[in-house]
Amino acid sequence: NGLSDNTNISKVIVNGIEADYLEGENTYQIRSEASIYTVDVELENPLATIKLGSEEPKLGVSSIVIPKGIEDTVITALVTSQNGLTTTEYQIIIKPKSDNAKIDTLEVNNKTIEPDISGNYKTEIAHNVSEITIKATAEDISAKVSVAGFSDNKNSKEIISPITNQISTYEIEVIAEDGTAQIKTLEVEQLEGNTNLASIKIGIDPENMK
Repeated sequence: NGLSDNTNISKVIVNGIEADYLEGENTYQIRSEASIYTVDVELENPLATIKLGSEEPKLGVSSIVIPKGIEDTVITALVTSQNGLTTTEYQIIIKPKSDNAKIDTLEVNNKTIEPDISGNYKTEIAHNVSEITIKATAEDISAKVSVAGFSDNKNSKEIISPITNQISTYEIEVIAEDGTAQIKTLEVEQLEGNTNLASIKIGIDPENMK
């Protein structure tokens, strides 16, 4: 009949931000910190029909306002071609932004340090160590980590720090995707090198020690 069979979506906008299309999955995905989502969908062919969620079918464009779900919010979009012969189903998935600002691992000179009961970290280094490498990694891939104020805006940061004091303290900050922030401290104590032996005992067994 010469009418178009195009059922492609041109774009999906959620609260003014364009969602990402997952290639080959007929799925659009976005992360948002909002509690109410305004979803606007535009079709490639303005004469194709779209039924967005519970909305009535519309030509070319459709909008829906929907509250945030407990987990992911999923909206179905059914697009029917202008000639009526083809219908394609799309999923629009809105994920809440993560509030996870936890440290996953903290390493000093490639040794993993375990947190104490308050979530802070302490370790000791030998008296002859002049610099240390600190690497902190967040649990969440979307979080950003800084060590002693240095950050690459990624979920991991490594710095090399000279040791000038017997006790050095570093702040480890993790900022979650939704802006939630958490700061923990790393305390590094340099052990004293004791080269003055008080006494040397000689003997074969404890009984014969002098």
